[in-house]
Amino acid sequence: MSTDLSYQECLWAGPAPSKSLPPPPITTLASFLPKFENDAEDMKKVHDLLLNYSEAGVLLTLKHSGSLLLVTGLEGKLATFSKNSTANDYTKIMDRILAATVPSDRRLPLADYLEGHNLSLSFEAVSPALMGDHGDRPRLPYLLLTSVHRGDSPLGLDQVIEIAARFSLIPNEMWWLPPVTASEEFNSRADILNGLSKKRGAEYSEAREYLDENARLVVSPPLRHSELQGEILEGFVVFVVEIPQDRLEGIAKLNEEFARCREGLRERLAALGARLVEEEQNGLPGPERLPEFLKWEGECGVTKESEVAEVLKILAEERGAVMFSRLPPEDVAVKFLKHSSRYFMILHVKKDDVFAKYYEKYGGQSGERLNRGHVFSLTPAPPRRQKTEDPMLFESQVTIRGTVKWKLLPYISRTFGNRNCLPALVGAKNRTKTAMTGYNPFMKAVERFFTNWRVDAAYCKLHREKMSDWARFVLTQNSLYKDQLRNGSYLTPFREFERMQKEEGELPLKKGECLEPSVCYRTNKPTPGLGRLMSVQEPHFLLVAPDPPANAKRAISTAKACLRKQRLEAIVDPTPDHSRLRFLTGDEEEHFKISDDEGTMTVDGGEPIKIFSTFLDAKAFAEEKEVLDDSTKDLDGRQVRKVVATLCCPPGTGKSTILKGVAEKLGKKACVVSSDDFVGESARNSFEEAFIKSVADNQISIYDKNIPDGDGLARLMGRHVMGVPASPSDVARSRIAQRSNEKGRNVLGVWFDAFEDVFSDYVRNCRRFLSEAQCMRGVFVTPKFYVDNCILDLVHEVVAFVENCSDPYILDTNAVVKTKYWCVELSPPPSESDLLEILSGTGYSVSDLVLKRLHVTLAFAPTRQQDQYWNDRQNTPMTVKVSGVAWDSSALALYLHPSFKIPLNLTKIPHITVALKGGARAVQSNAMLESEHERKELEMEFEGFVTRVVNDK
Repeated sequence: MSTDLSYQECLWAGPAPSKSLPPPPITTLASFLPKFENDAEDMKKVHDLLLNYSEAGVLLTLKHSGSLLLVTGLEGKLATFSKNSTANDYTKIMDRILAATVPSDRRLPLADYLEGHNLSLSFEAVSPALMGDHGDRPRLPYLLLTSVHRGDSPLGLDQVIEIAARFSLIPNEMWWLPPVTASEEFNSRADILNGLSKKRGAEYSEAREYLDENARLVVSPPLRHSELQGEILEGFVVFVVEIPQDRLEGIAKLNEEFARCREGLRERLAALGARLVEEEQNGLPGPERLPEFLKWEGECGVTKESEVAEVLKILAEERGAVMFSRLPPEDVAVKFLKHSSRYFMILHVKKDDVFAKYYEKYGGQSGERLNRGHVFSLTPAPPRRQKTEDPMLFESQVTIRGTVKWKLLPYISRTFGNRNCLPALVGAKNRTKTAMTGYNPFMKAVERFFTNWRVDAAYCKLHREKMSDWARFVLTQNSLYKDQLRNGSYLTPFREFERMQKEEGELPLKKGECLEPSVCYRTNKPTPGLGRLMSVQEPHFLLVAPDPPANAKRAISTAKACLRKQRLEAIVDPTPDHSRLRFLTGDEEEHFKISDDEGTMTVDGGEPIKIFSTFLDAKAFAEEKEVLDDSTKDLDGRQVRKVVATLCCPPGTGKSTILKGVAEKLGKKACVVSSDDFVGESARNSFEEAFIKSVADNQISIYDKNIPDGDGLARLMGRHVMGVPASPSDVARSRIAQRSNEKGRNVLGVWFDAFEDVFSDYVRNCRRFLSEAQCMRGVFVTPKFYVDNCILDLVHEVVAFVENCSDPYILDTNAVVKTKYWCVELSPPPSESDLLEILSGTGYSVSDLVLKRLHVTLAFAPTRQQDQYWNDRQNTPMTVKVSGVAWDSSALALYLHPSFKIPLNLTKIPHITVALKGGARAVQSNAMLESEHERKELEMEFEGFVTRVVNDK
């Protein structure tokens, strides 16, 4: 396409004449519908319209999620326009969808009909690939006919449906509620509409079932929403209309033609969809423009605001449309097109917020609606193209009295409440200015979504929790994963996240799909040393990989496998195939004492080092490696990779020496990737890429990089699930301080105080995370890592375990989340009126209290033993009995009944605290109440579940 057109040539449809001559006549070729607001979902506007127009009924239609497309006829061909352009990648895809929809023998007649009657078709264009992500990935590519314009005037709904039937197009589904006169009947119809408006959280199947039960289906297209788009429905469009009964019956009769159009349509669209997905995945070019579609000869974009202002002025004067004179030039885009000797112009409003500003300023001054865009012809059409008037186009028999549209929560929560918030989490594509990104900015954007879309509190809570988990999951992923989100492709990652979350019941900290091993339980206690390490002194349950057959029963997540026996029996019925456990235990004669901030723990010197196997899909790699034995594959035939790493080891502890020694002993089957080998600005990405390649190419990969805390482990687990030998950082710190100058050079400071300056924060993180790392299941804690002359022994122990271990384990994701406190979350919490009744006589009123949350704190800033204890009881139901209420001028507390005993005495907080407004802090212990507090006896019970609260980053 040529781009050497000039602005003046296009504006004057040829060489610029004298300024005294008027510009050429401008006619509308196509118009994009006006932008209209999402009205309140209570249907009040519809009720008012029905009261004012007693003979009006209601046509209920669906809102599909897609992109705007205009189709008209020019020079005997089909001409297509997106909102702001033509002959681009989007319109080429839309042309192919239109060609797959309309049979080949009807395409040129369609172009001839549109051109001869000056008609333009408006479509919602939808594709499973190459056109961006909306609420869900559609099942088929398709075009939904939404309206037809003749010049500037829209045709009636009945005419739109007739054109769809004539040319094998896909119309919208429509249901009919007839007009009524009796008050009780009107109220019945109002109840139907109100019931529909309350289904704001519905998906398509539920909405369709409700409409089929309460209204008459008058338009049944060749393919319905569930076949085209799927279950995620964008919303409803409600038309209050007056229509003769015979015309309504004529519309319903067109369903016979739509049924005939169905033949072969699904197959054609499915084949095209598969090709589009393949082109997107492999970067393949699409075909050249189809012969039935117009090929433009030239185009000219208008970039100067002064030229845009001139265009708007001419349009206002020529067409008498004041809306053009009111538009700021900087908010309007203009492009000229040329074909043969004719010139055309595309004009569109750039941003949606322009409409809000426009109606706020000019809404009451004119009945003129602001269109999203226009396509104008600057040259009159040749007379030979004019056709004899079609009687069907004379006049519509449908009179629209009002329109209401609103969107549904499943759609807007994905688009406005997730996709549009992602730039606050990972940054925007090609962003020129810096902005705060991360977990907190993302969650603030989600909260703004709740306010802007008037989302009810119950749905807010569910979506807030899901987005919190989603944000934490995204932040553990690599840069390639985040780039995918920055580019707008969020659906595939998000749906995979939802699938894993639904199946596993917890936040997955892995990129690939992991094997779900079977649950195995033992009624006897673990070995003494292992029992002390894991703090489990009751019948326990672990996950193991079962022997064949491959169809053996499987369990769910590690977290659920740690629950009590009665919970497990409801999940999986253990069989002989699932009854074995393997523990590699060593000589228990030698014991070590390890000290940390919480005290001293005795650990058997022969405790096994657990290496968690990583499961990767071999299809993800270009070259599949030869599998030497069955132990390198899981039950589904996926490659099993083992990864070895250390945790809580500050630089200079000898970590690299140990890991490289392990690599040398393992030989060719293992590869060590060290962060020390990568320097410069791109060192981090280069190291990550090298490690990914190592895991793809080797059975065993050794991760030689410092992991000081849970965040570092979570980042690593974004790709791989593994076990890590954890070491005591305090011992490491002392040993580094005692090192000679020669051995301490890699610490960036020879003397102890230099180390203190450089690594104090790092060591502090190691110390804080060490207690959590030590209580992770399957993690070996050993002082041999820091004992002189034990390095070689430790290397041999690790090598022996790595070579002999074939049982894969999945690391409990709770192990890499920092616990703030454990509590019994009261569900449902008492209402304000209930609490006020309880507190009668205390002097406080409901307005004095903050009732956002009520819970019983079980362990605040828990030790590792406490954390492990309550982790095994997470989501366990508990009954909380209240025996009395105490209060003073600072706060108020509900005292627990003596029968409510917290096991193991893991708490010093025997009451539920309620904060007061005005800045008073919540009570954390009895001592925080004033000594002369008042108390009142009462009896009340609350039901709740053991819940974990983690520190927000």
